[in-house]
Amino acid sequence: MGNIIKSYRGIHGGYSINKQPEDITLREVIECIDGPICVNRCIYNPDFCTANRTAHCVIHKALSEIKQTLVNDLEKKNFKDLIEGN
Repeated sequence: MGNIIKSYRGIHGGYSINKQPEDITLREVIECIDGPICVNRCIYNPDFCTANRTAHCVIHKALSEIKQTLVNDLEKKNFKDLIEGN
């Protein structure tokens, strides 16, 4: 799971966090669970564009910018921030 969790085998096994809270971003956790962050599937894979216009589509451009803003914001927020209520 993206090196966020470490597992231990055996009778006393279990799981633990493998990183410090300040080194775990919301982006990393979301992508480990759900895969790449995507607001529309044509952003993730241009083959999904039924109009074959991803290179010059204004909607595609706008959604790409929104996606990048979301990814940047999720990258800035880490679990230390969440623990501290920031």
